[in-house]
Amino acid sequence: EAEGTGQRIPATPSNERIVTVGVTVKAQEHDNTADLPPDEVVAWLVKDGNTIPRQLDFKQDHGPRLHARFMRLEPGTYEARAYRRVDGKTVEIATPKSVATVAGGEVRVDLFLYPAPQLKLVQASFVGDHSLLVTTPPAKPLFRDGKTISSYWGDGDDPKTKPFKPEYDATRAANNPPSTSTQWHPASYSRNKTIKLDIELEPVVPAGRSYTLEQVSLKPLSGAGGAAGSFTLEAALTRPLVTGTGATARLTAREPLPEHIAAHELLWDLRVVVSGAPMVVGSLLHHGTVYVTWGTPKGRVAIHESTKAAEAFPEKGPVQSVTEQRLAWAVDAADGATSEIQAVRKIFRSLKVGFFGGRRYPTPNSPGPNTTGIVPLPKLHHYLWFALVTPKTCECQDLAAALRMPARILGIDGSMKVTPLFPWPPWDKQGKRRIPGKKEPWQGSLRRYRRELPAACVFFDHHGGPNQYEAALRWVPPGDTRAILYAVGEGIYSRYLVDDHSGTMDDRNANLFFMPQQGDPNELVATGRFKLGMVEGGLLRRPAYGFLHPQQTLFQFHYRTDQFEAGDDRQVDKKGRLPK
Repeated sequence: EAEGTGQRIPATPSNERIVTVGVTVKAQEHDNTADLPPDEVVAWLVKDGNTIPRQLDFKQDHGPRLHARFMRLEPGTYEARAYRRVDGKTVEIATPKSVATVAGGEVRVDLFLYPAPQLKLVQASFVGDHSLLVTTPPAKPLFRDGKTISSYWGDGDDPKTKPFKPEYDATRAANNPPSTSTQWHPASYSRNKTIKLDIELEPVVPAGRSYTLEQVSLKPLSGAGGAAGSFTLEAALTRPLVTGTGATARLTAREPLPEHIAAHELLWDLRVVVSGAPMVVGSLLHHGTVYVTWGTPKGRVAIHESTKAAEAFPEKGPVQSVTEQRLAWAVDAADGATSEIQAVRKIFRSLKVGFFGGRRYPTPNSPGPNTTGIVPLPKLHHYLWFALVTPKTCECQDLAAALRMPARILGIDGSMKVTPLFPWPPWDKQGKRRIPGKKEPWQGSLRRYRRELPAACVFFDHHGGPNQYEAALRWVPPGDTRAILYAVGEGIYSRYLVDDHSGTMDDRNANLFFMPQQGDPNELVATGRFKLGMVEGGLLRRPAYGFLHPQQTLFQFHYRTDQFEAGDDRQVDKKGRLPK
C-alpha cells in the first residue's frame, strides 16, 4: 500500500523489495487498563545505528495499545523501539526488539512499556581548564582620606581556599531562586581550546528491568553568544545502568572555543538517551560561567628594595591569586579582543584612575610612615589591583605596575617592565642614539640635572603638574622587537613600527611622549606633547627648543644664558603647578 494514499501497489518485480513492519505498543503486560494517548507515545525503527524515518500516525488498536506501520523498507534486520512521555518527560520505555524482514512481507512486533529509570547529576568537573580559579575573599575594609572602602581585590590565599573542583557537586549545590537552576562554580579556558567535562550520574533502575545509557549531552539554552558548538558537550557510550553504581561519562564540545576573550554566563540543559529514549536529567537547569582568556593566567610582581632601581617592580615572587573578582574584571575589560595588542589596549582604555603624587607602595627597607594613604597597608598584589580600579590612588610607577596585573591574568606574554620616561630624547644633536652612561655636552640633549646650577629638568602633564619623569609599562609583544609604551592617564605610544639605523623602537616611541597630539607630524612644530622646563628654586625657566628633523621629531635644546633670551619666567603656584 502506498504510504498515506490507501492505494494498492501491484507486486511487480520492481516492488519485490517493499517491506512493511507493524509496531504495536502496549501497556505493561500486567496492566490491561492503561490509557495510551497517541500523542504521548513515540515508536521508531533503527537499522545499523540509523533511525528509519518511515513512521505513520499511531492508531488505536485493541485495548490499551497503539499500532503504527512502517512501510517501503529495505529487507533486513531492524530494531523496534518505543517510549511514552508525559508533559515532555519520559515516564516509560519499551524493551527494544529485533525484527527480521523479507521482501514483499509484513512483520508485526509487540513492544511493552515499563517504568523508566531515574537519573540524578552527582558531580561535574571540567577537564583541560586552567584549574586556577579560587573564591573571591570577603570584602576587606580599607580606610583612605577619611572614607571606608570595601575592597574585594585581596588574595585568595587562605590555606582552605583551593581551585574550584569539581565545579558541580550535588552535596553542596545551591539552587538559584526560584529554584529553576543549579549554580556551578566558574571555570576558565584559553581561547581555541576544547571544553571537556567529566560527569557522574546516579541511576535508580526499577526492579527486574535493565536499561543502557547510550548518550549524554549538555546543551546551552542561553549565554553561548553565537558559539553554541563550543558549549554543546556530548558523549556517546554503551553503559548498563545499575542502581547504586554511578554512571560516568566524559563529554566533549563539538567545536573549539572562539579566538577571542569573553565571559559566557551559560544556562545548560542536561539530557541523556537511555535504551533509545531521550530523557531529561532531573528537573533543574544548570547555570555556570566560563571565562575565555588569551592564555594561562599568571603574573608575578615584587617591589625592589631600592627606590632608585631601574626596575621598581620586577616580575618576581609568587604568582598572583586568580580570584573570580580579578579574572572577571580583566575579561570584561578586554572583552572581544582577538589579539594580545587589542586586549592590552582595551584594558588600558577602560581605566578611569588618576595620578596622586607622593603616594607609593613602600619598599621593604624604606623607613617612615605608610605613604599609600591606605590603612591598613594591603599586600602588594591586593594594593595594585585596588589602585587599578580606584581613582587617584598612587603615582605613575605604581599604576604602570598595576596595569600589568590584568594583562598577565589573561595570559598575555612578552616582556613587560615598568620603565621611566625622562624629559629628554635619547639622541644627540646629530640625531644619533646616545650611548647610555656616556658623557655628552649638555647642549646635545636635555639632561636630567644641569651641572652648572641645581636646576631640575621637568615636564608638565595635562593637569599642569611638574614631573621629573613619567613611568610607563614597556611591553614587547611576543615575536616582535619593538616596544609599546603605556603611560596610564596619558596615552599609548607605539607609532614607530619600522626599525631603522637610529635606534630601538621603544626609544623612539618614548620620544613620542613629548610630541604634539594634533597636527601633521611631518611639519616642524614649536611645542611638544608636554611643555618642558627647568625648575630652579621654585622659579620655572623654560628652555628654548626645536626639532632637528621633522619626520624623526628629534629635539635640540639649549638653556637661556641671560635674562634677555626668549623663555618663560612664570612662577609655579603653591601646589607646584604651572599657572594656566
